[in-house]
Amino acid sequence: MHCLILIILLLSSSPSVAKELPIFVELEDVEFYDDVRIVTTGTVESIEIRKGRTDSLYIYITLVKVKTNPFSVHYLIVLYPTVPLIDINDFVLVQGTYQKEGKAFGLFHENFMLAEIIIKE
Repeated sequence: MHCLILIILLLSSSPSVAKELPIFVELEDVEFYDDVRIVTTGTVESIEIRKGRTDSLYIYITLVKVKTNPFSVHYLIVLYPTVPLIDINDFVLVQGTYQKEGKAFGLFHENFMLAEIIIKE
């Protein structure tokens, strides 16, 4: 159901439908999709405003997913260019490109997603 809503949002909000559709990936499996557009879900653990290399501001979000076993916790760093309408402890759906390492906002990052869309569920 979440993927259907996301596809409808993508098709209605994007002027170009030429982009490939993202793949839904569990948060603990994102590392296998380097440089691929994906959709994943998680709980917002922290939200910070950070400054890029050229003094541009961006949002640094930490998503977490705790499995039934409390020792099985998975994290994902999400970078976003504007302040999303979410709070800490919100469950969110995020679409973007996952990268094991790369540059975003003029800085080097590891294991992060450059988000295109963040939706509070």
